[in-house]
Order: sequence, then C-alpha cells, then structure tokens
Amino acid sequence: MRTGQLTRLLAILAILSVSCVVGLGMLYAWYVWGDDLPPASKIEKSITEDIHPGATLEEIQQYLDAEGIEHGPPVAKASQFSDLEEKYGLSPDTPVYTAVMRGSRLSAISILFVLDEQLRFKRLIVIYHPPL
Repeated sequence: MRTGQLTRLLAILAILSVSCVVGLGMLYAWYVWGDDLPPASKIEKSITEDIHPGATLEEIQQYLDAEGIEHGPPVAKASQFSDLEEKYGLSPDTPVYTAVMRGSRLSAISILFVLDEQLRFKRLIVIYHPPL
C-alpha cells in the first residue's frame, strides 16, 4: 500500500469512528431525555381546568376527543386495576373511565377518571409509565 492510500484509509476510518460516537451519543440522549410526553402534573392540571367535579361521562369523552386523547372501553371497576384500591383508597366497585397518552417511545401516561354511582366525575388519577 502506498502512503497516500494508507492516509486516505485512516482518514475514512477516523470519520466513521467519529460518526459512530456522535450517533451513539445522540441515541443515548434521545433515550434518556427524549420523551415527548408532558409531565403528569401538567396533564392533571390541564384536565382539571376543563373537567370539573360532577361532569358527565359524555362531557369527559367529548373533552378527550377534542384533545385527541385515546380513551375507552366502557367504564370499568377499580377492582380491575391491580393497585387502585390499595394505593388510592378506592373501593373495588368504584367506576373508573380510562384514557391513555402514548409517547413516541415506550412511555405512556394513564389517565383514570374516578366516577360516582351516577357516572359523574369525582376524582382524577394520572400515572406516568416510563419506558422499559
């Protein structure tokens, strides 16, 4: 191999190495800091500004549709969720309506509308699920 070819080969290898390091750094930064979901507290504040205690299930569904938030199926019972009873003090037969916001990664935010017996809004629970 001539000196010129060797120099060119080393330059190409150096460029590829730098590109790999920069690419891995960007991927790491995206994984650690790149979540596009707003904080759960901001979501909770935004919802409770528009949905007040006593709001009907239909009003909740209209709000979620207007905001483009995935929601449904029909109303569930608190007993269908593993830790709602213990962690949030809900009785097993408390009606709950669910919604979810999914991030561009594997993160998600569960939005649980706790309802009374007449299916009117009583309380909001917002839970952030970080990426795996």
